[in-house]
Amino acid sequence: MRHVTTRLATHGFHHKVCGNKTYHEPNDKCVCVLCSELCDRYHIIKCKKRQKSIAAYSKDNTTEQGIRENNREEKRREEKRREEKRREEKRREEKRREEKRREEKRREGCT
Repeated sequence: MRHVTTRLATHGFHHKVCGNKTYHEPNDKCVCVLCSELCDRYHIIKCKKRQKSIAAYSKDNTTEQGIRENNREEKRREEKRREEKRREEKRREEKRREEKRREEKRREGCT
């Protein structure tokens, strides 16, 4: 927990709530994405609309590297979903073929 306190004291997590996502120093044009009020360096402490703890904001990956990692993870999950969908479709197709074969055998037995 000490790292959260020192990081908060150092830069205030301004970049986590500021609408301006480019690198900048807090100024009078910064607006909080949570409450739409002006936000200074330490606004996250007093923001009335903040629902997560400050520790949770310290763990959020909103840096460029974090965003890339999150995107890669999302792509992996999406690929996994597609693969599962392909397997499920293949199982259904095999089941249809098996039912068709049984039906053909049943008809052959009746003639």
